[in-house]
Amino acid sequence: ECDWDRSVKNDSEIVNFVKQCKIREPINPRDALFGGRTNGVKLHHICSVNEEIGYDDITSLYPFVQKYCNYPIAHPLLLTENFDDVKKYFGVIKCKVLPPRGLYFPVLPSRINGKLVFPLCRTCAQLQQTKCNHSIEEKCLEGTWVTLEVQEALRQGYQIVEIYEVWHWEK
Repeated sequence: ECDWDRSVKNDSEIVNFVKQCKIREPINPRDALFGGRTNGVKLHHICSVNEEIGYDDITSLYPFVQKYCNYPIAHPLLLTENFDDVKKYFGVIKCKVLPPRGLYFPVLPSRINGKLVFPLCRTCAQLQQTKCNHSIEEKCLEGTWVTLEVQEALRQGYQIVEIYEVWHWEK
C-alpha cells in the first residue's frame, strides 16, 4: 500500500492512469445528513387591516417521521451499474447533478469551504462569486443525498448527469 501511494505521487504514467479511471469512494450514508435549513425568508411584514400572520417553529420531526413515514429497514440493495429511473429507488444516491438556473430555493445542499450551502453553481459557491459564467461541468454538484431529495430536485429542474452508486431499500 505504501509503495502504491508513492507510485501515485511520483510516477506520471500511474498518475495519468488514475485520472482516467473513474474510481469513486463508496457511499458513506453520513454524507447524506446535512442537518436543518434555517433562514428567514421575510424578516419584516406590515399587516393589512384584516390580515393575520403566524409563525411556525418545527423543532424535531425525527420521532414523527419514524412513526408515520417510510423509513428504511433491513439491509439495502447496493447498486453500482445498470441504474433504473431514480423515482424507483428509496434510499441514498451518490451522483452528479446539474442545478437549474434562477431557482429561488435550491433543493440540494453541499458542504463547500466548510459551510452548508444550497448552490446553483459549485464553482460560484467555492469562489463566493455572484455572477455566474461557468461551464456546465463547473456548475455540477457531486454528492450523496437521500433519493427523496433528489426526486424533488428533479421536479424543480435539476438534471442527473451521472449516477455513481445507489443504496436501495425495498422496505
